[in-house]
Amino acid sequence: MGFSYKTIGTPMGKEDSLLYRGTMVVKNWMEPWMAGGLSAAGALDVYFATLTPDSRYTDPNFPKPVLAPSLKERWKEEFTAWPDARFESVSLDAISEHAWVWRWLMHATHTGSNKAVPIPPTGRSYTVPGSNFIELRGDLVSSDLGYFDRFTLLSQLGYTVKPPAPAS
Repeated sequence: MGFSYKTIGTPMGKEDSLLYRGTMVVKNWMEPWMAGGLSAAGALDVYFATLTPDSRYTDPNFPKPVLAPSLKERWKEEFTAWPDARFESVSLDAISEHAWVWRWLMHATHTGSNKAVPIPPTGRSYTVPGSNFIELRGDLVSSDLGYFDRFTLLSQLGYTVKPPAPAS
């Protein structure tokens, strides 16, 4: 099944305001994530149409910013570990006329491995909370800083934390 594009609602306010336009840009950016993740056919094209050429992405697995030209391969590789990933939106809040916070839940099954989480596939399903801080330049996303609960992810995959040895 291919990716189908749709708008996920409209914000309150005047259509010509920065807040309204920015919210619509962010909602268009969110849509591929919510419609089956970026592994869905056509989703990467819709996602990249919302980015500035120098857009950057960072998350706990990639603490150094990944620039837009390198993101396509990063996302293709990322979703090999959980090709059925889908995101459920919890909230989308403007924190200024140029920045938004998106809170989400990711639902997926760990069926592969990748560079970001180089652990053997467990076959387990999981739900992980996270958030993204999204900045706009004009009508495009210029920065995306993602956070998610890695401890919850690893716990749901069956991993446990071993206490460290006492400091000497």
